[in-house]
Amino acid sequence: MIVALIAACVSRSGAQHFPGTISCPYHGWTYRLADGEVVAVITDGPDSRVCGSTGVRPYATEECLGLVWVFVGEEKAYPLDSNCRKSSSAHHPLQWVVV
Repeated sequence: MIVALIAACVSRSGAQHFPGTISCPYHGWTYRLADGEVVAVITDGPDSRVCGSTGVRPYATEECLGLVWVFVGEEKAYPLDSNCRKSSSAHHPLQWVVV
């Protein structure tokens, strides 16, 4: 599974990767990759009151023609067709970007 989260910690920038999570090395806030929710704060442990109360934005991702695409639009992501084009003319094509 490929996931994308906004590249900024709620507390500070920077990151360390662990299975299923990513952690900020400055404050030790750990985010779940699936949805960006804070799941642990190293100084407080998993019972921290911060857990579940904040997080970072996750982005929809797709693989197409061997490339990873990230949807950066504000609305719900729409699927790409098999040629990596928007599947509906109602959407702006630049909301999917290759990373």
